[in-house]
Amino acid sequence: MIPRVKSVIPLDGFRIFVTFNDGAEGEVDIGKALKFRGVLAKLAEPEFFNRVHVARTYKTVTWPGQLDLDPVMLYHRATGKSIEWILDQDDPPKPKRMNKTQAARTVI
Repeated sequence: MIPRVKSVIPLDGFRIFVTFNDGAEGEVDIGKALKFRGVLAKLAEPEFFNRVHVARTYKTVTWPGQLDLDPVMLYHRATGKSIEWILDQDDPPKPKRMNKTQAARTVI
């Protein structure tokens, strides 16, 4: 399962509070998780760090300029669950699509 971020709130000290689509939530200390060097150097600026949001497409934590974080690692750090456990979880089954004939035969 690839976790999807539902919401993110910036906190003091380069921390974020993350809520996931399965209801799990937790705090992640980005300052301890990352080194603010290279392309990540902007994250060391509090004004920029506080512009964190959820990427619509990938449903993970991101900042302007497409600085995004791996949702599996976020889930691991927020919940303490092992990466193996996270990846072993089944994605919910997708509803099957029916053609018009099948839909017409379906009794509700």
